[in-house]
Amino acid sequence: TDALRFALLTGLTPGKDLNLSVKRVEANRNFINKIWNAGRLVLNAIQHAPDKTSGSVELTEADKWILGRLSQLKDNVQRLFESYQYGEAGRQIHGYFWGEYADWYLEIAKLQLSEGGDRAWLTARNMVRILDDCLRMLHPYIPYVTEELWGYLKKACRAHSDSFAPDAGWEEALIVAKWPEP
Repeated sequence: TDALRFALLTGLTPGKDLNLSVKRVEANRNFINKIWNAGRLVLNAIQHAPDKTSGSVELTEADKWILGRLSQLKDNVQRLFESYQYGEAGRQIHGYFWGEYADWYLEIAKLQLSEGGDRAWLTARNMVRILDDCLRMLHPYIPYVTEELWGYLKKACRAHSDSFAPDAGWEEALIVAKWPEP
């Protein structure tokens, strides 16, 4: 259901007819599978990270880059939503999640997690923060998978440490969670 919904919503271009194909739905099913697998990786990172930092630890260049790109994405998505360009907003979220977060940052994060200690704590915290924001932005497009995965994320973070919670805390459900602010 979510793959079809995402294909319909991101395939829209104002003023044009939608040519829906089975391949497009399959590609979006693969994207949703990528989201789920990234979520599993983040949940595993939470379990193996220290529950708190012992001091101050600095962001790596990879951390700074991915968080900067997340900030740009939130700005773009907000602007696109305000101008009713939902298809383009979804495509940008997809591009960020698949091409930058899942394929690039999570691979570097594995190396950073293996360092252990404060580096592992900060990396796991960043992984949670980014996944949380992405799930919030993807929720209007793929509500079933995002709600389920977000519930697992919230449960794992609460069980491990309060330091992994969003700044405003965890809402009751993703559908009522605060939209990520640019």
